[in-house]
Formats: sequence, C-alpha cells, structure tokens
Amino acid sequence: MLKRELPIRITSLCALLGALAPHSAFALPSPHPFLSPNEFAVRAQGNHYLTSGSDQTFSDERTGNWAVGARGNWVAQGSELEFVLDGDVMLGVRKSNYRYFNVREFRLSDHEGALRGHLGRKLHAWNELDSWWSLGMFQPRFRWDYLDEVENGLFGAFLEWRQGPWNLLGYATAVSIPEQGAPFELTDNGDCNTTSPWFSCPNSQISLFNQPTRV
Repeated sequence: MLKRELPIRITSLCALLGALAPHSAFALPSPHPFLSPNEFAVRAQGNHYLTSGSDQTFSDERTGNWAVGARGNWVAQGSELEFVLDGDVMLGVRKSNYRYFNVREFRLSDHEGALRGHLGRKLHAWNELDSWWSLGMFQPRFRWDYLDEVENGLFGAFLEWRQGPWNLLGYATAVSIPEQGAPFELTDNGDCNTTSPWFSCPNSQISLFNQPTRV
C-alpha cells in the first residue's frame, strides 16, 4: 500500500528583467529553486524591460510576459514499491503560446535487498560536476530559461546494486528524449517569431553589397 502526504507552499515570484540590448535580458534567481519531497508550490511571475525600443516578440505589449505556474515533487512509498513524480508547468496570462510543461522525473521503483529496479524517467548523479554546472553531458536539460537550466532524468530501465560504499547502476533504453528549449515558430515566409524572453531569433536578412538580402 502506497502512502503519500503533499503539503502545499504558495510563493510569489516577481522577476525583474533589464534588457541592456534589444535581445538580451537578466533575471533575479528564484528564491525557491528546489523542492523537498512531497512538496507543491504555485507561483506568479512576470518581467518588464527597461529599454524603450523592446521588440514586440520580447515584450508582451511592452508590459512583460505574465504567467502563472506550479511545480510538484510527489513521492509515494510502500514496503517495496516507490513512485516518484517531479514536474513543472507554466501558462501565460496574455499569450497562449507562452507556456511549457516539463517532467524532470517520473518513475516506478522496486527494491529487494541490495538490488533496486527503476522504470521510467530517473534522475541520477552520474557526474557531480556535470549536475552542478548543468553541462548536459550525461542527462538532458530543460533550457526554457538559459540562466536557470534544469537537469532532467534519462528515460529507460535501470538496475541498481548497493552494498556499503559500492554502487553499481546499469541503464538500457530504446528512446532518447532530447533537450528542450524556448519555443519559437516559423511563418510562411520563413521569419522566426518567439514569445520567450530567453530566445533570440536569428536575423531573416543581412546587408549584402548595401542591399537587404534574405537568408
């Protein structure tokens, strides 16, 4: 029998973004970047640009991209089974395509003695340096915010053996989930548009022999 407890924490996050150039922005870090097991948090966030000539794709009608979001870390444990779900969702208030849904970990685990089996998406400390600096060498990253990249787990089947200071882990998968970044879309004429303040679309034209040329 799995049992669970899920306390709720409500946080208000006001991120101040200052654009030093039309396509750059800075933000204050989240005051609660991590959640404890069995904890749920909701938030409201927005940004505002200090420059007067902000691009419409980077500013929601020059008032900032306002959004509401939630994140939960749920752990249900039994005598032998364990279920873990860690996810994050955000919905834009004014722009419907300013949204994301990310699952960091989603797995079912079973253990018997020193052996542990895991099935699903699992976070594992493959390399402390890689996890600390979010290098993405061992596990994919969720890069909606390039200043606060989130490490996601690998998807597949895991077999783990623990005995004292020794820990062996085997991993097999037929599916590779790539890294996810900020959203953008291409128009019919090939132009790039985005509602994310964290992504800068490449130029659709350049000056060639003093003439604008599409690329």
